[in-house]
Amino acid sequence: INSVVSRLGQVDYSAANAFLDAFVHAYHAQPTLVINWETWREVGMAVKTWRGLTGDQTTSNLQSRSVTHPLLDECMAASGDQRSYLTRFTVSRQWVLHEHGVLGKATLPGTTYLEMARAAFAAEFGNTAVEIRDAYFLAPLIVEDDEEKLVRLTLWKQGDAFTFSVTSQAVEGWQEHAKGTIATLEAVVPTGDKLSEIETRCREQEIRSPLEQVKLGSFDLQRRQIPRGSEAQGGALTVDSIVIVDQADETQVRAMEFGPRWHSLKWIKLGPQEGLAWLELPDAFSADLQAYSLHPALLDFATSFLRLFKSTGSYLPLSYKRLRMWRPLPARLYSYVRFATGNRPQSKTLAFDVILLDEHGTILVEIEEFAVMRVDDIGKIASQARLSTIPSDLSLGSAAPRNLDTRAQLLQEDLKEGLSSAEGVAVFERVLNSGLKRVIVSTRDLPMRIEQSRARSAALLSEPVQAPDVSRPRYPRPKLMSTYAAPRNETEQKLVEIWQAVLGIEPIGIHDNFFELGGDSLLVTRIHTQFVERFGQNVSVANLLQYPTIADLAHFMLEQERSEPASLEAVRERTDKQKAALKQRQQKMLKKRASA
Repeated sequence: INSVVSRLGQVDYSAANAFLDAFVHAYHAQPTLVINWETWREVGMAVKTWRGLTGDQTTSNLQSRSVTHPLLDECMAASGDQRSYLTRFTVSRQWVLHEHGVLGKATLPGTTYLEMARAAFAAEFGNTAVEIRDAYFLAPLIVEDDEEKLVRLTLWKQGDAFTFSVTSQAVEGWQEHAKGTIATLEAVVPTGDKLSEIETRCREQEIRSPLEQVKLGSFDLQRRQIPRGSEAQGGALTVDSIVIVDQADETQVRAMEFGPRWHSLKWIKLGPQEGLAWLELPDAFSADLQAYSLHPALLDFATSFLRLFKSTGSYLPLSYKRLRMWRPLPARLYSYVRFATGNRPQSKTLAFDVILLDEHGTILVEIEEFAVMRVDDIGKIASQARLSTIPSDLSLGSAAPRNLDTRAQLLQEDLKEGLSSAEGVAVFERVLNSGLKRVIVSTRDLPMRIEQSRARSAALLSEPVQAPDVSRPRYPRPKLMSTYAAPRNETEQKLVEIWQAVLGIEPIGIHDNFFELGGDSLLVTRIHTQFVERFGQNVSVANLLQYPTIADLAHFMLEQERSEPASLEAVRERTDKQKAALKQRQQKMLKKRASA
């Protein structure tokens, strides 16, 4: 089939097959037949190539198996340490789309990626306590009403954990939307503040039935019947929605729409820098909890309610530094949220620490540094959704480890969709009885396949697979509000080198603003990756955005280093006190025994 569906780098193979096709056309009077065969899944050149590239002696694990989770349709194993889960998303089919919109467009909430990763992990290892670390949201996933979008979640083993990446398919390639790490949670459930103590601190303001008001903090609150979906993709819907409107900017009205599953906030109690909320999933959707352990709608409002009352402007989720889930979310729960240490009022990012508790006060989920990023131009959301496309040939996503090269990644897709031996025999009998001179055997839509192959080749030619030399600058320093200042020490010098490599600008000064240089949430994740490699310091993506100049970031790093000895000293002091208290109890017990 390669003579029809051309593939970059296989001109010799395609030419040989094209010659056979031409031969049949030239001698059409002779009793000849040409078959352009689909890839064989169990035997043949593709299987031999797969074995040589991966060392995997079987291809049976490439056959898909169904998954019983609403957000995962089927699983395909690419190797012993790797799994890919495919889902076909439509607005009509999935409530996470038709009940959640941004500016009238069905947009997958960021919490959905977390539940997808958890569900995929559970499919492999069972429903267990999990920890999700360094989860980044790179671009919104927007689905049109009449569109079906193929979404892939890939898990691959990295030491004791698994890295995950969520991508969606487009004609020109795969768009990466989220990535992170997930592992089994070994830590015991912590004992936090009692609910009564939290309520005592949250007496600044109390709002009953907040979603029935006309205002939610500084935002307008409206009720609308919003049409979603289409007849072609499962049926048109009308969704009873709460619409949160930000009208602070007179030049553009910003609105987010939430369907019935988000109608969960019952009351909120606020303190100066913290808040407590009570949420109840409507009874009509209680069956959701049989499948969803991190229910996307509950988790969304449970993590974001404080921001709605304590900040202004439109924000998009950026990252989770750490999420620990000991137990699934129930229909009724408390959410305690506080601003994370280091938040600055004028920062483009806000970070929150979150604890979710059941009605008895037992901790279910603990979140460290859930970060959101302010969007000054809400119209850029749609364009963000089309950024950073990964060539389709790199089907595991840009963050996938390179233990499988491009050829193996292509074979992963071809073998999964290929013909079995039994199917081949049946097809061959049909072809012989057809009376045709030439037959193309394809298990996939052929015109679409040809179009995608051409787009792949164009993408690979315009952006080579091998990593470019990012150390070579491409652009001179633009005109900025800040005056150029050179690095003053080794830390600032290393940070400058990282920024210059990722942003492609030289020189960069220590007072230059990351956002003024063109930085965004996607680029900051690349900076964070290099930062960890160079420094190994515990700095989150949110920290990088909270300190948008190299001078500020270097100062923050220095303060963090200085605080570590003090923290260790505090630990020692607490340990000594505990030992002393234990010794006193032991002495009292000995006295009681002696007197008895």
